[in-house]
Amino acid sequence: MLPILRVNNLNKSYILESGEKIRALEDISFDIYPNEILGIIGRSGGGKTTLLRILHGSETFNGGKIQIDNLCITPDASEEDRVRLGEMTSIHLQRSFALWDSTVLDNVIRRLYALETGCETFSAPYEKNSDERLEKIAMDMLKVVMLEDKAEHPVRTLSGGEKQRVVLARQLVTAGSRKILLLDEPLTMSDIVTRERLLEWMRNMRDQVSIIITSHQPQTLIGTADRVIQLERKIVVEGGDEVIDNFVSQMEACLPLKPPGDRSIMEVKNLTKGYEFAGLGGDEFFSTPFELKEVNFELHEGEILAVVGLSGTGKTVLLNLLSGYEEMDEGEITYIIEGERLSIKDDRSKIAGNVGFIPQEMGIPYDANIKDLAYNKLGIMGERAVVFAKKKAKMLGLDEKIITSLLFELEDKKILEQLKASGLSKDEARKLFLIPPWEARELIDPIFQLLNLPEEILQRRSYELSVGETIRVAIGIELLVKPKILLFDEPFGDLDVVTLRSICNVLKLINDELGISMIIVSHHLYFIREVAHRAIQLYDGEIIYEGDPKGVVLQS
Repeated sequence: MLPILRVNNLNKSYILESGEKIRALEDISFDIYPNEILGIIGRSGGGKTTLLRILHGSETFNGGKIQIDNLCITPDASEEDRVRLGEMTSIHLQRSFALWDSTVLDNVIRRLYALETGCETFSAPYEKNSDERLEKIAMDMLKVVMLEDKAEHPVRTLSGGEKQRVVLARQLVTAGSRKILLLDEPLTMSDIVTRERLLEWMRNMRDQVSIIITSHQPQTLIGTADRVIQLERKIVVEGGDEVIDNFVSQMEACLPLKPPGDRSIMEVKNLTKGYEFAGLGGDEFFSTPFELKEVNFELHEGEILAVVGLSGTGKTVLLNLLSGYEEMDEGEITYIIEGERLSIKDDRSKIAGNVGFIPQEMGIPYDANIKDLAYNKLGIMGERAVVFAKKKAKMLGLDEKIITSLLFELEDKKILEQLKASGLSKDEARKLFLIPPWEARELIDPIFQLLNLPEEILQRRSYELSVGETIRVAIGIELLVKPKILLFDEPFGDLDVVTLRSICNVLKLINDELGISMIIVSHHLYFIREVAHRAIQLYDGEIIYEGDPKGVVLQS
C-alpha cells in the first residue's frame, strides 16, 4: 500500500530574540497510510505542535520535504502550494479558542458553510432552518462531542473544556473533505467520559480519513493509534504500545505528600451563584439556568484540595468566586490569615495579596519578557512603580524630579548608581521602592531554582518557552508575593505524564517548604490522586462527593 503522506528529513529551527538558534525538529522522516491513525507522544516542547503546523502549511521549515498525493512541499514552496496543503488537511491546535461570538450550533454550521463557499461569513443573514442539511450535520457532530444540549448556548457561557469541544467539532466536520486530520492534544481539557466518546468516533472514522493525533496522555493513544512515534525534536523510536511504555518509564520518582494541618485557612458556606444563558430555539428566545448550589467546604493550612467533575459542572465558576473575580449571589467565603477572619465581600483588598490564581490560559502575554513579568508582579516596574516612588520621595522630602520613567529602564544596579549620583544615600534610595530593583534577584532566584527554572529564563520571552516551562514560570511569578493560598484552574492539561510528574513533585515541594495551601481543578484522576490530600467532586453545580481522592469516579 502506498503512503498518503511522506515526510522526508524535515528540519525546523527558530532564532530567539537573543540570537540563539534553537533546533525544533531534526531530520524527521515518516509515512502515514490510508485509513491509519498515527499517534505522536513526547515531552512538552518536543516539537509535536510545530510538526503539525508544518504539515498543515501554516508554519515554514528549513529543510526536507513533504509529499501528499501529487503535491510536494519544500522550504521554498509557493504560497499557493502551502494553501493547497492546508486544504488537504484540517488542524486542531491545543488550547485554541478562536470561535465566533455566537451559539455553539452556529459555530459548527459556519465551518460547514466555509467548506462550500470558502468563507465562514454568511453572505446574507443566516436564518435557522434555511439549510436543514447543514444543521443536521452540525447537530450530529455536537452529539459526538456531547454538546447537543448546549447547541443554542452562546459560546462565551461555556467552560474551557466545552469550548475546546466546539473547536474540535468544527474540525471534525471537515473529515470527509480532507486527506488527513491533524489533532494536536484535542482532549487535554476533556473529562474521561467525553474522551472515551471522542476516541470511539476517531476509531470509527478511520475508513474515511487518516488521522495524526499528538497526545501527552498514554490512555489517549493506547487502543486508538495503529502506530506510535516518540518525538523529542528527533524521532526517538517508532512502533506500537511499547513506545508508550518506553516514554512513561522516564518519569521521576513520586515524592511523598506532607500531612496538612488541622486549622482552617478558608471556609465556604452555602455558596450560591446563578446564571441565565439566553438562546434562540425555533422562533422563540429561551433561557437555561445554571446554578452553583449551596456549596460548603473548608481548606486547611498546608492542604492540597482537588476539585474534580465533568466539563461544565461549575469548577471554574467556583474558583472565580474564591478568587474574587466574580461575585456570589448568596453565601460566605471567609479567609483566616494570621488569625484574622477576612470576608471576600468586605476585605477583598486584604485577601488579594494572599491568594494567587493561575487560570486555564495562565494569563501570560504571548511576547512578554519573563523578567518584566516578575518585576511587574513585585511592583518595581511600570507606571505603578514610578507613581509609588514619586510619592515616597515627596514624603521623605526628596526632589521628585529624580524619579522618571527612564530611571526604571536602567539595569538594576545602575538604578542605584543613578540615585546615588543624584545625592541619595543607599538607605534613602531603598525607601523609594516596595522592593529595591537591585535586590529583586535575591527574591526571584531562590523561587525559580525551587521550580527547576534556569537563571537565563528571565531573559527569554514567553513564546520561547515550552508549555512545561510556561506553567512553572506562572507558578513562580505568583509565589513572588508570598501567597498563603494558590488556586489552579486546570493549567496542567497540556503536560505530558513525565513533565506532569515533575510538576506534581514541584507542587509538593512548594506545599512542604513554603507551607502554601492549594486548590487544584483537574480532569486527570491519576494526577489528583497523587498530589491532593482530599477531593471534592462537583456535578450540576453541587458537591456530590468529598473525601479521599481515590474515591472519585467520573461518569455521565
